[in-house]
Amino acid sequence: MWLIMSEQAVLNGPAITLMEMLAARDQRVARQKELLKTYPQTSLISVTLRIPGPVKTGTQIHGVFKQLLADLLTQFKTTLVFHEAQQLATGDLAFLVVKQPPRQLKQQLLRYEQQHRFCLLCDFDVVYLAAGQLQQVSRRELGIAPRHCLVCGGDAKVCSRTRKHGIKAVQQAVATIVQGGFS
Repeated sequence: MWLIMSEQAVLNGPAITLMEMLAARDQRVARQKELLKTYPQTSLISVTLRIPGPVKTGTQIHGVFKQLLADLLTQFKTTLVFHEAQQLATGDLAFLVVKQPPRQLKQQLLRYEQQHRFCLLCDFDVVYLAAGQLQQVSRRELGIAPRHCLVCGGDAKVCSRTRKHGIKAVQQAVATIVQGGFS
């Protein structure tokens, strides 16, 4: 019972549809291109949250995301060119434009992920323009293992694709991480 109450306390934003998620992704990609064209010779960190289910937000999630963003701004203060954050029904989102090579930046973010438990819920995409096209630095490209499942620690993509865990189990894991704050 406590876990159900806990999930509701954490995931208390509006429910969204698949169409809204797809539209948000398209808007995010368009904004990424716009920022990289506005700030040439830079890399872009696109920060989103990986929260399953129809509810992607909540008051506690917003608060912890703000703490994460403040810490990222401090981490990148010497190379930061521009940043913006958005609080959307489809999830919190931040863009940080930095003067740093994309592969080096991704490696730095992978180390950063290991320092903060809340980063288990974060996707730090590093994108850049090459010949006018968006390119993304992948974990695999750097020889890094895939993301771990929030429930069992296995390959997150495999667990998600096979629906190995019910949505409640994953939401419980999300609630536990969010309630731990930015640590």
